[in-house]
This record gives sequence, C-alpha cells and structure tokens, in this order.
Amino acid sequence: MRTRLLNLGAIKCGVLCVSAALLAGAGARASDSSSLASLFGQKDETSKDWWQHIHLGLPITMNVKADFKVNGTFALPVGQTGATGTNGVNHVYDDGYVKVDNTGDALGYTSYWGYQNANQYDPLTGLLTMHSATSYTANGSESKTGQPFIGVEAGYGMDLWNPNPFHVGWEFNAGLTPIRITDNASFASTVNQSIFTFNTGGIIMPTAPYNGGPSGIGPTIQDVATAAAPATDANSVVSGTRKLDVMLYTFRLGPTVSWDINDRFRLMGGAGGALGLVSGHYEFDETISTSSGSSARNSGKIWMSKAVYGGYVDATLLYHVIDHGDVYAGARFMPLSGATVSGMGREAKLDLGGALQFSVGVNWPF
Repeated sequence: MRTRLLNLGAIKCGVLCVSAALLAGAGARASDSSSLASLFGQKDETSKDWWQHIHLGLPITMNVKADFKVNGTFALPVGQTGATGTNGVNHVYDDGYVKVDNTGDALGYTSYWGYQNANQYDPLTGLLTMHSATSYTANGSESKTGQPFIGVEAGYGMDLWNPNPFHVGWEFNAGLTPIRITDNASFASTVNQSIFTFNTGGIIMPTAPYNGGPSGIGPTIQDVATAAAPATDANSVVSGTRKLDVMLYTFRLGPTVSWDINDRFRLMGGAGGALGLVSGHYEFDETISTSSGSSARNSGKIWMSKAVYGGYVDATLLYHVIDHGDVYAGARFMPLSGATVSGMGREAKLDLGGALQFSVGVNWPF
C-alpha cells in the first residue's frame, strides 16, 4: 500500500514538473518573439505599440517677410496721342482727350473732347494743354511681414528602436503653403512728359473736369494738336501695389525621438534638413501722379522659380483617440534661405529666415 502511494506521488510530481517546463518554454518563446519584433521593426501584437505612422495636417506659417525695391528709370507705354498738325485724328492723353465726333470734325472742330484739371487751360492764350508721360524715375524700398498662411502637409515615419516608453526613428514630410505679400508704399518720382496744346477758339470754357461726347452738340474746339517742348516734373509720386504671389513647397527629413507619457499621450521631437521650392510671380500695378494733376499707369508681372534650403526643429504632442487613430498639435522652427525675383528695375526678396509653423492634424499609427 505504501509503495502504491509513493508511485502516485511520483506521477503527480512528474506532471507538475512537465507543466512548469512547458509554461516556461512558452514564456521564453514569447519573449524571443517580442525581441525579434523589436529587432526587425515589426509590430508586437501583444501590445498597443505601433512602429510606423502617416499623418496629414494643416500648418500655419508665420513670420515670413518680403523686401520690395524699386530703382531705375521706367519707360511707359506709348498712348494714342495721335499725329500733330492733322485734322480728324483721335488723341488720348493722361489728363484728357480730343477725338473725332459724329460730324467727322466738321470745319476742323470737335465736340468730343475733355480735360481733368483747371490748370490745363490758359484763358490768356486760349490754349488747352495735354500731358502724356513717357518715362519716370523712382528709387524706394519697403519691407512687409505677411499674414499667417495656411497650407497642407503629409508625412511618413518609422521607429527604429523602442526602449519603452521611448521611441527612436525617422520621419519624412512634404508640404505646400501659398504665400501672398502686398506692398502699398508710395515713392517720390521724376516724370518725363510730352506736351501738346489745342486752340479752344475763344469758347466759354466748361469747368474741369469736363468730358464731352461725340454728338457734335456742345462746346467745340479745334482738333489739331500742336507739340510743345517736353517737360520734366520732379515732384511726382508713384503709388499702387507691388505683390509677391508664390507657392512654397517644402520637403523635410530627419530623426525623431518620442516619449509615451501614458496610454493616451505621446510627445515627439525631431530635427533635420529641409529643401524647398518657391514658385510664382512678382506683380506690380502702379499709378504715376504728377504735380500738374495728370496721371499714368504702369503694370507688369515677373515670374520666378527658386530653390531654397535650410533646416528645422519641431515638437509634437499626439493624443491617442482610438486604435490606429491620433490627433496632434505641434510647433516648428524652419529657417530657409531667401528667394529673390528681379527684373525691369524691380526686386522682391522672400525672407524665410525666421519662419515659424504651428500645425494640427490627424495621425494613423500601424
């Protein structure tokens, strides 16, 4: 009887020992599997630890400046001043017009005329003077800081090492931001003008500004233009707008370090290099106003495509909402080299040396 009990005890002990060995082996295999997953950058299915992620966000770019310069002598488009000493010709000037009316300027007179300023008419001589600017000289500069610009960004990242609760990896990002900065400064200018006169024939002069029609009815003046000596107005002003309208494309690549604060929050920091492309145009639309009251307009557009480069450092706070779903908010300092466009005596430089970005978006870990 005693021998039988001893045998049963030995069997039970053997079963327990075998079970313990199997459990220990399973635990060791699980540990090995987790180590291999960590080694090869694969997800450990036994935890909520994702090794890759993609994100999509809206960056708000601030502290972007533009420097505008105007320096030179600029030719103005030749207006329809018409031939001098000839009847039946249309004349258009900066401060008035003399055109052919519906009678065909019968007897050399037309009702289709107008002028803008009282100082154009000399009652002693009966002459009406018209001005046509041919060129102007200006020299000025202005610096403008643009309003915050909203863009879009997307990125992909991967962890390379995961000593929980920390993560070390890398991230690549691409973004685009539309930038528009406008300058409305006015500059002193010197204007060169062609001068023309018309004989009013002693009529009672309508008060300026006056704009006659083509009917042939109303005050009429002689339609023959006479060229006078050119004039220079050194007290003119150039006003209007100068606009830099571009798209900034950026590409960033660099290492990242993350810290799982708890099951919901992760803080991630990164730094690296940045490349970009500035593509768009510089546009100007200016009005040149003389001291005599006449004005001319000059406008144009210069296209540009410039590469920029620099670096970045950023910090991002992620909140884990659901499996495979985070929201994030971040801040970034991304200084880049400047981009300059020039031509026709004008220059505009986009200054990205102090660019700051604040972004919000969604992140998908997997």
